[in-house]
Amino acid sequence: MHKPERDADLLCVCEALRREAGGYIAITRLAGLAIRRSAGSFYLSERKYTDIITRRALTPKSPLKREMHADILALADRLRSAHPQAGTRAIVRMAAAQGAPRFYLSGRRAADILYASLKTKR
Repeated sequence: MHKPERDADLLCVCEALRREAGGYIAITRLAGLAIRRSAGSFYLSERKYTDIITRRALTPKSPLKREMHADILALADRLRSAHPQAGTRAIVRMAAAQGAPRFYLSGRRAADILYASLKTKR
């Protein structure tokens, strides 16, 4: 669903980091740096945003997903304060249009995405 977009954004961030480093950087280090950079989106469906914002979503077991849910709820609270007349659907759409403070991936998963992209380039 949103994985191709997320992966493409991650690869762009990695390429920018590689240029900043001025040369070679190990993929595991690159992945670790990249996941802490801001992301273009939370890469979720509107339905998932709605479930999180209306607190219908179950509390995730994964620490990264819990962090993502907390960040989305904080964003929704800021949007509600800035737009007190907006309903839930409008808040969800505004939240979906915002960037995310980071990529909610483990370093290992990000490295796997980088390795896979290298394989397909060959």
